[in-house]
Amino acid sequence: TIYDYTTDEEFDMICRVIEAEGGVCDLNGKINIATVIINRYNASTSNETWTDILTKPKQFTTVLNGSYKRVEVSDDTKLALQYAFMFNNEEIKDATYFRSEMDNAWHDSTDTLEKIYADKWHTFYREIKEE
Repeated sequence: TIYDYTTDEEFDMICRVIEAEGGVCDLNGKINIATVIINRYNASTSNETWTDILTKPKQFTTVLNGSYKRVEVSDDTKLALQYAFMFNNEEIKDATYFRSEMDNAWHDSTDTLEKIYADKWHTFYREIKEE
């Protein structure tokens, strides 16, 4: 389970980021955000911790502005993280980026990302691998 791969502090931070980034998302929206965070962790080529992944510069708006620290984590956010860790969402299994519809759409103007899925709240992208 996710608890075997995180400390209590890391689990809490991941949940806070999901809660803050998810805003008004339902459970499925939060699962999608959790999946991106897990995908980034799994794609990491170095010994990065969960905290390293979440605090990289210019990655998660709610970490950059500190709002993730001010949210109250709901039970469905914890469930979303647990579910995303245990089950592979085929629609976004390769997604390592997402943006809300309110965010600057730099994701769409780069040649390093490919849009692969959108839910009601976010658009999801995967990195294009050079051959």
